Amino acid sequence: MSDPNAEQEPSMEEILASIRRIISEDGEEDTAEQPGLKPEPEPPAGHEEGVLELTDEVQDDGTVVNLKTGEEVSEEPVEEEDVGLEMIDAEGKPEPEPVIEAAAEAVAAEKLVSEIPGMESVSALSGLAAAVNNHRRAVDPSIGARTIEDLVKEVMRPMIREWLDDNLPALVERLVSREIERLTREAEEISQR
Repeated sequence: MSDPNAEQEPSMEEILASIRRIISEDGEEDTAEQPGLKPEPEPPAGHEEGVLELTDEVQDDGTVVNLKTGEEVSEEPVEEEDVGLEMIDAEGKPEPEPVIEAAAEAVAAEKLVSEIPGMESVSALSGLAAAVNNHRRAVDPSIGARTIEDLVKEVMRPMIREWLDDNLPALVERLVSREIERLTREAEEISQR
């Protein structure tokens, strides 16, 4: 016979649905209690987060080809928005502009000069960047300088050498004597058994 209470007990699905409903109600109450929090805006229609469709391919020579049609695509350059802020490092100095990268990008983007003069100008700019970097090291000794650990090693090495010269023979003699005494005692104990 079936138990009359069995019909009154909720099924597993009903229990889970009840838990979900309580959780969703609690979530709604939490957001209502926090007036500063706004729900995230819905993405625009047709925008699927995480989906990236690659339809163009950049060839080695820099031309862009549509993968579906196989035709060369002429793209208009996208202008970046300059907000007028500079990155500032911890010392308050603005970050140096990467001269070498900018020169290489300029040569690669638009070839107004032939390859040999272009390479010579890149070489000259690289030399200029190296000179600026060397000058910066000369002005600020903390850049590329030895670490404190290196300085401590350099200062401590003669002192440690002197201490070892003075104390090492006596230290070795004392330790060897102790070890010989210990081995001798163990040998005597074994022979007395």
